[in-house]
Amino acid sequence: MNGRPPCGLGQGANWQVFVEEVGGAVDNSAGSCFAQRSNATCGQARFRWDECLALACDPADCGGTPLATCAQKAQKGACKTLTNAYVAACPNEVDLIAGCGTFYDSIATNCAGGPGHTINTK
Repeated sequence: MNGRPPCGLGQGANWQVFVEEVGGAVDNSAGSCFAQRSNATCGQARFRWDECLALACDPADCGGTPLATCAQKAQKGACKTLTNAYVAACPNEVDLIAGCGTFYDSIATNCAGGPGHTINTK
């Protein structure tokens, strides 16, 4: 092993792509990748921010408002505290997104160690 927990699925506080819970699994691909590439505080902040935006901007509840518009409003409203925490915890967000921007990048980071990985993401 490379010091990381098993790839892909985990339970509880393990920084896996999917966290198994009683009701199923929670997608933690961005939070997991951010935690692996930066630190646990950044990963947790990204996960909480993503979840807040997902709850605030559920497509079924947006009333025809584009999701991007809803997310912009939520970052200044319902998710403002979590947005501020995320910005503070992940000051290098641009660099992290460059390496965690797709689901495949998240898998590569968690399963193959990130930069220089051998998983073909194309």
